[in-house]
Amino acid sequence: MQTRLVLVVVSLAAGPALAHPHLAGRGGDGHPHDSGIFSHWQRAGPDDARSPCPGLNTLANHGLLPHSGRNVTAADLRSAVTQLNQDPATADLLFQTIVSVHEANADGLSFDLDHLIPHNVLEHDASLSRSDAALGNNHVFNQTIFNEYMRSYNVSAESYDGFEGNATATLEAGGLARAARIRTEQARDPAFSLPANFHFNSALETAVLFHVMGWSPTDALEIRLDFVRFFFEHERFPVRLGWRPSQALLSLPLFLQMANTVLQVGGEPPASLPA
Repeated sequence: MQTRLVLVVVSLAAGPALAHPHLAGRGGDGHPHDSGIFSHWQRAGPDDARSPCPGLNTLANHGLLPHSGRNVTAADLRSAVTQLNQDPATADLLFQTIVSVHEANADGLSFDLDHLIPHNVLEHDASLSRSDAALGNNHVFNQTIFNEYMRSYNVSAESYDGFEGNATATLEAGGLARAARIRTEQARDPAFSLPANFHFNSALETAVLFHVMGWSPTDALEIRLDFVRFFFEHERFPVRLGWRPSQALLSLPLFLQMANTVLQVGGEPPASLPA
């Protein structure tokens, strides 16, 4: 059976865990994007829908998707990913996948972010920042699990508490960190399940993480780890740390190439686009 391509804008909801509350509400650091589309940010309220995916949640928190997380359309997704220099075709693919495997809203043309919560539909075990469904809450940020992921880069997670570090990691290191998360959950979750298509989805998530968090305007293959920590813990783009969107377009072929690199370093077979 051919593996289905699913873009999850980083599938790893209630409001994110603010591990560094002193940053909440502070203004920008003078970076050009502080006065642009990434300057607006508001955490989710009690009536806002959020998903297990920190990327989609971040887009909603910045108002690039409806802040309510409800009635998200294909046009909303295309507009949002374009701001991150991703091919709009990836948004169309994501939208069609979601409405085909989840119940869409009554209009058939939109979905709510919390529609992505049911286990093993798009959400899956061995998330980079959420508990396995059988062991806890599968859609709210889990600091302990995220720290385990960060330690897989062979750095101390606590070393980034002040957001002063600028250590970088390669895509290969990201693939190894993802593989470590899979091994950890295989060992401790008696109900662990990660079918072949979810292995691929998980690799795609790491690929898009490296594109979105790429430390250089033209380099999608390395990320600054303080960017990653800020992004996951706050569900916010780390503009104040110097982040800006990659200038390298994330096309579907590049996306697949990056995902296959992730699979290869994890000892998994490569995947291909559906015909």
